[in-house]
Amino acid sequence: MFSSSLIDCGANMKNCQLPFLSDLLKRYCLPLLLLFSMPLLLHAQQPAPLKLIESIPLPGLKEGDFDHFAVDLDGHRLFLTAEANVLVEVFDAQTNKLIRTV
Repeated sequence: MFSSSLIDCGANMKNCQLPFLSDLLKRYCLPLLLLFSMPLLLHAQQPAPLKLIESIPLPGLKEGDFDHFAVDLDGHRLFLTAEANVLVEVFDAQTNKLIRTV
């Protein structure tokens, strides 16, 4: 197996160090530590706060981002304006349908 010069520590066993063992620790300790800590790090991530439940097609709108949103909680309506449009779109929040364009 090993030659006697590699593992012969004599009377002082505290100073006995196998060269291949320290080499293995240096080479594999950090990767193994990262490998076993990844499940803990992945578990620490929070779930997304919002979830897409439905998309509503808007065929009359030009390309662009939406600038402003307003909600009418009592009337169950959503008002929005788009950057490239000069219109206000009114949606029914219960049926998710476009009610009116102003």
